[in-house]
Amino acid sequence: MAISGQESSPRPTILTPLNSHPRTDATPPSLVHLFPRPQGGWRPVALARFALEASAYRPIASVPRVPCPVLFLSATRDALCPHDLVRRAAGLLPGETSGGAGNGNGSGSSRLVEFESSHFDIYHGEHGARAGREMVEFIRKHTGRA
Repeated sequence: MAISGQESSPRPTILTPLNSHPRTDATPPSLVHLFPRPQGGWRPVALARFALEASAYRPIASVPRVPCPVLFLSATRDALCPHDLVRRAAGLLPGETSGGAGNGNGSGSSRLVEFESSHFDIYHGEHGARAGREMVEFIRKHTGRA
């Protein structure tokens, strides 16, 4: 943890490492590969209060208040953005799934498209092409340029 103060700040700023074992010159050679040196001047620290704020962060609570159409692209084997959570968020808005089954709660302004893949598979190949088509179709539909 580091403490630094700015002349314009009445209180010191408390920074904490984003990981518990940042690499230093004393890092054993056998562990160096686990902690690469930051590049571009970036330091892996955050404001200490971030830990408190992040623990209360619940984006799903805001989903029902989204006033515009939403396109959800979800990979069924996604370990970073779990498919079940994406389906849950999509279910809070009026819309349909990629299979055409509506969730029964409205106008169909939002859409969930499911991919039988992992997280990064939808950025290239067949899944990437389909994701691109889905995005173009969605934008055309909701901008009146169908």
